[in-house]
Amino acid sequence: MVVAGVALVAGMVLGGLTLLQPSMPVGEHRPAENAIGAHLVVAGVVVVGAAAATASTRSLRWSWAPLSTRAGHRMAQTFARARHGVVGVLRCVVVSLLVAFMWYLILRMGMQVTAGLDPTFTLNAWGGPSRLGAFAAHGIDAVLCFGLAALLAHAILVDPPQPGSP
Repeated sequence: MVVAGVALVAGMVLGGLTLLQPSMPVGEHRPAENAIGAHLVVAGVVVVGAAAATASTRSLRWSWAPLSTRAGHRMAQTFARARHGVVGVLRCVVVSLLVAFMWYLILRMGMQVTAGLDPTFTLNAWGGPSRLGAFAAHGIDAVLCFGLAALLAHAILVDPPQPGSP
Protein backbone atom coordinates (compact mmCIF):
# COMPACT_ATOMS: atom_id res chain seq x y z
CA MET A 1 0.00 0.00 0.00
CA VAL A 2 2.85 2.38 0.79
CA VAL A 3 4.42 1.80 -2.63
CA ALA A 4 1.05 2.48 -4.29
CA GLY A 5 0.76 5.73 -2.32
CA VAL A 6 4.27 6.76 -3.32
CA ALA A 7 3.49 6.02 -6.99
CA LEU A 8 0.31 8.11 -6.79
CA VAL A 9 2.06 11.08 -5.19
CA ALA A 10 4.96 10.81 -7.66
CA GLY A 11 2.45 10.88 -10.50
CA MET A 12 0.77 13.96 -9.05
CA VAL A 13 4.17 15.68 -8.82
CA LEU A 14 4.97 14.74 -12.44
CA GLY A 15 1.58 16.07 -13.49
CA GLY A 16 2.30 19.28 -11.62
CA LEU A 17 5.62 19.59 -13.45
CA THR A 18 3.72 19.18 -16.72
CA LEU A 19 1.59 22.15 -15.71
CA LEU A 20 4.72 24.27 -15.28
CA GLN A 21 5.80 23.62 -18.88
CA PRO A 22 4.62 26.19 -21.41
CA SER A 23 1.56 24.71 -23.05
CA MET A 24 0.69 24.81 -26.67
CA PRO A 25 -2.00 27.28 -27.72
CA VAL A 26 -5.46 25.86 -27.20
CA GLY A 27 -6.83 24.64 -30.50
CA GLU A 28 -10.11 23.06 -31.34
CA HIS A 29 -11.24 19.59 -30.37
CA ARG A 30 -10.77 17.20 -33.29
CA PRO A 31 -12.56 13.92 -32.60
CA ALA A 32 -10.64 12.19 -35.40
CA GLU A 33 -7.40 12.70 -33.45
CA ASN A 34 -8.43 11.11 -30.19
CA ALA A 35 -7.84 7.47 -29.28
CA ILE A 36 -11.41 6.42 -28.65
CA GLY A 37 -11.18 3.38 -30.93
CA ALA A 38 -8.07 2.03 -29.23
CA HIS A 39 -9.47 2.70 -25.77
CA LEU A 40 -12.76 1.00 -26.60
CA VAL A 41 -10.88 -2.11 -27.71
CA VAL A 42 -8.75 -2.08 -24.54
CA ALA A 43 -11.81 -1.48 -22.36
CA GLY A 44 -13.71 -4.29 -24.10
CA VAL A 45 -10.90 -6.81 -23.65
CA VAL A 46 -10.40 -5.83 -20.03
CA VAL A 47 -14.13 -5.92 -19.22
CA VAL A 48 -14.38 -9.43 -20.66
CA GLY A 49 -11.31 -10.48 -18.65
CA ALA A 50 -12.68 -8.91 -15.46
CA ALA A 51 -16.07 -10.55 -15.94
CA ALA A 52 -14.40 -13.93 -16.51
CA ALA A 53 -12.24 -13.48 -13.41
CA THR A 54 -15.20 -12.52 -11.28
CA ALA A 55 -17.25 -15.41 -12.61
CA SER A 56 -14.48 -17.96 -12.08
CA THR A 57 -13.61 -16.80 -8.56
CA ARG A 58 -17.18 -15.75 -7.62
CA SER A 59 -15.62 -12.76 -5.91
CA LEU A 60 -13.94 -9.43 -6.56
CA ARG A 61 -11.12 -10.31 -4.16
CA TRP A 62 -8.70 -10.82 -7.07
CA SER A 63 -8.87 -7.08 -7.84
CA TRP A 64 -7.20 -5.93 -4.61
CA ALA A 65 -5.22 -9.09 -3.88
CA PRO A 66 -1.89 -7.62 -5.16
CA LEU A 67 -1.97 -5.08 -2.35
CA SER A 68 -2.42 -7.67 0.42
CA THR A 69 0.12 -9.10 2.84
CA ARG A 70 -0.61 -12.57 1.46
CA ALA A 71 0.44 -11.36 -1.99
CA GLY A 72 3.74 -10.24 -0.49
CA HIS A 73 4.29 -13.73 0.93
CA ARG A 74 3.38 -15.32 -2.40
CA MET A 75 5.78 -12.96 -4.19
CA ALA A 76 8.59 -13.88 -1.79
CA GLN A 77 7.88 -17.58 -2.27
CA THR A 78 7.83 -17.17 -6.06
CA PHE A 79 11.23 -15.45 -6.05
CA ALA A 80 12.65 -17.97 -3.57
CA ARG A 81 11.72 -20.84 -5.90
CA ALA A 82 13.11 -19.09 -9.00
CA ARG A 83 16.52 -20.64 -8.59
CA HIS A 84 15.06 -24.13 -9.07
CA GLY A 85 14.48 -23.86 -12.80
CA VAL A 86 13.63 -21.88 -15.91
CA VAL A 87 9.89 -21.85 -15.16
CA GLY A 88 10.59 -20.14 -11.83
CA VAL A 89 12.69 -17.49 -13.52
CA LEU A 90 10.00 -16.92 -16.14
CA ARG A 91 7.39 -16.57 -13.39
CA CYS A 92 9.53 -13.90 -11.73
CA VAL A 93 10.05 -12.00 -14.96
CA VAL A 94 6.33 -11.99 -15.82
CA VAL A 95 5.26 -11.06 -12.29
CA SER A 96 7.85 -8.28 -12.19
CA LEU A 97 6.51 -6.86 -15.46
CA LEU A 98 2.93 -7.06 -14.17
CA VAL A 99 3.86 -5.30 -10.93
CA ALA A 100 5.74 -2.59 -12.85
CA PHE A 101 2.67 -2.14 -15.07
CA MET A 102 0.41 -1.77 -12.01
CA TRP A 103 2.75 0.82 -10.50
CA TYR A 104 2.78 2.66 -13.83
CA LEU A 105 -1.03 2.73 -13.88
CA ILE A 106 -1.12 4.25 -10.39
CA LEU A 107 1.59 6.76 -11.34
CA ARG A 108 -0.26 7.68 -14.54
CA MET A 109 -3.54 8.27 -12.71
CA GLY A 110 -1.74 10.52 -10.24
CA MET A 111 -0.37 12.42 -13.21
CA GLN A 112 -3.88 12.72 -14.68
CA VAL A 113 -5.07 14.40 -11.46
CA THR A 114 -2.78 17.40 -11.82
CA ALA A 115 -1.77 17.50 -15.50
CA GLY A 116 -5.45 17.35 -16.45
CA LEU A 117 -5.78 20.91 -15.19
CA ASP A 118 -3.99 22.06 -18.36
CA PRO A 119 -6.66 22.50 -21.07
CA THR A 120 -4.31 21.32 -23.82
CA PHE A 121 -3.55 18.09 -21.93
CA THR A 122 -7.10 16.78 -22.36
CA LEU A 123 -8.13 18.53 -25.57
CA ASN A 124 -8.05 15.47 -27.83
CA ALA A 125 -7.89 12.77 -25.16
CA TRP A 126 -10.44 9.99 -25.07
CA GLY A 127 -13.33 11.41 -23.10
CA GLY A 128 -12.09 14.93 -23.88
CA PRO A 129 -12.26 17.76 -24.42
CA SER A 130 -13.54 18.12 -20.85
CA ARG A 131 -11.14 17.43 -17.99
CA LEU A 132 -13.69 15.32 -16.14
CA GLY A 133 -14.47 13.22 -19.22
CA ALA A 134 -10.80 12.55 -19.96
CA PHE A 135 -10.06 11.72 -16.32
CA ALA A 136 -13.04 9.36 -16.10
CA ALA A 137 -12.17 7.59 -19.35
CA HIS A 138 -8.53 7.04 -18.40
CA GLY A 139 -9.54 6.15 -14.85
CA ILE A 140 -11.84 3.39 -16.07
CA ASP A 141 -9.07 2.04 -18.30
CA ALA A 142 -6.57 2.13 -15.42
CA VAL A 143 -8.87 0.39 -12.94
CA LEU A 144 -9.79 -2.32 -15.40
CA CYS A 145 -6.20 -2.86 -16.58
CA PHE A 146 -5.02 -2.98 -12.95
CA GLY A 147 -7.60 -5.62 -12.17
CA LEU A 148 -6.65 -7.74 -15.14
CA ALA A 149 -2.95 -7.47 -14.27
CA ALA A 150 -3.84 -8.46 -10.71
CA LEU A 151 -5.69 -11.50 -11.98
CA LEU A 152 -2.72 -12.58 -14.09
CA ALA A 153 -0.33 -12.06 -11.16
CA HIS A 154 -2.67 -14.07 -8.93
CA ALA A 155 -2.58 -16.94 -11.42
CA ILE A 156 1.23 -16.85 -11.75
CA LEU A 157 2.35 -16.40 -8.13
CA VAL A 158 3.27 -19.48 -6.13
CA ASP A 159 1.25 -20.25 -3.02
CA PRO A 160 3.35 -20.33 0.16
CA PRO A 161 3.66 -23.70 1.86
CA GLN A 162 1.04 -24.46 4.46
CA PRO A 163 2.21 -24.76 8.08
CA GLY A 164 3.30 -28.30 8.79
CA SER A 165 3.90 -29.23 5.12
CA PRO A 166 7.39 -30.19 3.88
